[in-house]
Amino acid sequence: MQPSTRPRPWRESRPELLIHNTVTDRLFRNERLLLLWAAIIVGACGGGFALGVRLLIDMNWWAFSYLRSLDRPLFVLLVLAIPALGGLVLGLIARISMAVGEPGVEELRKSFLTTVGILAVPTALLRLLACAVTMTMGGSVGAEGPVARASTALGSWFARRFGLDDSRAQLLIACGVSASIAGIFHTPFAAVVFAAEVVLGVYAIRRLAYLLLAAGVSLGLSRWGAGLDAPFSAPPFVLQSPLDLVIHAVVGTGCGALAVLLLKATEWLVSMRDRCAGVWPSVLGGLMVGGVVLMVPQAVGVGYPALSGLLSNSVTISFVVAVLVAKLTATALTLGSRGVGGVFSPSLVVGGGLGWLVGRAVHGVAPQTFAPASSYAAVGMVSMASAVVHAPLTAAAFIVEITRSYDAVVPGVVAGVAASIMSATIRDEPVSGHRPGLPAQGPVQSSIELTPTTIEELIDPLRDTVPASLSAFELVNRLPAVRQSVLVVADGASVMGVISTRAAMRKDGEALEGKTARDLMIDTGVLHKGDSVAQAIVQFMGHDAPALPVVSEQSQLVGLVWRSDLMDFCAHDLLQNDLYFSDWAPMSGGDPSTRPLRHDVVALPVPPAFVGKTLREVDLGKRFGVVCVGIRRATNTGAFVAVHVRPNLELRADDVLILTGNISDLDQIGLLTQQDG
Repeated sequence: MQPSTRPRPWRESRPELLIHNTVTDRLFRNERLLLLWAAIIVGACGGGFALGVRLLIDMNWWAFSYLRSLDRPLFVLLVLAIPALGGLVLGLIARISMAVGEPGVEELRKSFLTTVGILAVPTALLRLLACAVTMTMGGSVGAEGPVARASTALGSWFARRFGLDDSRAQLLIACGVSASIAGIFHTPFAAVVFAAEVVLGVYAIRRLAYLLLAAGVSLGLSRWGAGLDAPFSAPPFVLQSPLDLVIHAVVGTGCGALAVLLLKATEWLVSMRDRCAGVWPSVLGGLMVGGVVLMVPQAVGVGYPALSGLLSNSVTISFVVAVLVAKLTATALTLGSRGVGGVFSPSLVVGGGLGWLVGRAVHGVAPQTFAPASSYAAVGMVSMASAVVHAPLTAAAFIVEITRSYDAVVPGVVAGVAASIMSATIRDEPVSGHRPGLPAQGPVQSSIELTPTTIEELIDPLRDTVPASLSAFELVNRLPAVRQSVLVVADGASVMGVISTRAAMRKDGEALEGKTARDLMIDTGVLHKGDSVAQAIVQFMGHDAPALPVVSEQSQLVGLVWRSDLMDFCAHDLLQNDLYFSDWAPMSGGDPSTRPLRHDVVALPVPPAFVGKTLREVDLGKRFGVVCVGIRRATNTGAFVAVHVRPNLELRADDVLILTGNISDLDQIGLLTQQDG
């Protein structure tokens, strides 16, 4: 198959990779250094907000302890009134902005996919205020999501202020999550793994460096700057025998089921709340939270004191059962009554309680075979967290950092994977940050609009037509003398469709018997000279024809638009204007002589020979020596979205490949894209 010789004028200009040569350029215009400062700012903000949250938690627990010293009637009145008043305030805040009611880290992950890193500072700060109100009223929520959102919003402002591209702005979202987890729990490595596993979805070394920087700055400000210790401490982990791992898997499975139960209960409460107008459902929810706290005081707030008791093995069975049930109930009621926050922190208490109960049971039966209950409590904590956010690697890193023991790695992985699989099996979505009461949403990708352009530049001049009534036998007999790969079928002056000469020549005699050209054609419809490129993409997505006929306003055939030309035009437009991926972004301008020698980044349509094959089957690295660093896929609106590059991804004719490598190797693939298929 020979490449097309049609001219492609849109390829005459292309963006250049700008190289900074002077020291001034490197210091003030280098995006890597700007991103470095942005990560530090996000880490500092995350550490500052986390410090404020920790102080609020301690103050809240001190205030509740003071209330318990009052007379019983006054104590009961205040414990019921304070959460009810908090529910009233939250209801009023929700009237200002409904977005405040969407808390948690999972909501940040959606922002990563939908906002290309642009977050509103006022909304984020309002959400943090709502979280503070929720925690002050004794609500059972965590502050990781709101803290991450607030610090990330400030980082987003920095990115826009200094012109960082969208991919780097998105990275700052993950930096905010990393900073919040590290600042609150003092677990920097678990924070980095969590941000990469839950938000980014990839482990790229260059990105991990910025996540670790943000986590380190946040930890330094919270721990060494303010002198705060970790919110809870755990004794060294004990793995008594291999049988412990079996029980750890059982604990993980139970935590997975509890995570789904928590979500189901919260969704039901939200559905009941939404049936009533006004702020009274929030007030009633706060009143019920106060009732739970009256019965089980350890259920108030985040629950760190109860967690410390579980890890130190200084609690009783009745206490743990009461805390587990009360914490599940209080968390569902808080989130169901417009409380703002996440379920990561409360889930640690719930999981720790379940793990402690299981550990106490097996250790009591065979103390020489099974580990103490405190070690099972630590496994339960990370299992529940893994079930909440589907992050088993985070579970392993978290348990190692809180117990300071590498013996906990395997138990953490076993229990975390079991919990994640169990929750995903019952309900295929993470609990954390999901707004209860709303239908689950899949990842929404931001679309990339093409430059508004008509197809006129892409039209290949007038082609001969074949009559629709022509015998199929006669048509196939004439094809060896035809040089073009597509024939236009017409009925008089009316254009009906196209015939692929290669497809027609592959048909045998029996398939042609009694058939006409009309039977062999692809009913493609027609394009008009004034149609946009996006309209042409949408029409091509309806079939696999290599070309579409173009007609004038008088419905006269004027030529063809080839799929290969159209996708090449789109690839060039994406590279010039809107493309961003990984840690590279195109920059226009600059002296071409400053470009790296014989190395380039190009956007090319998928060659016809690659369509229907996976990236593993194509094996670009072995066959051509190039690397695919991004893929953009056309949608049914004519826009493009980014898709995750993975070995088993099947390539489509409406995909655009982003390739990097040696210029001569890229040119080889460029020749393949010019084949009409």
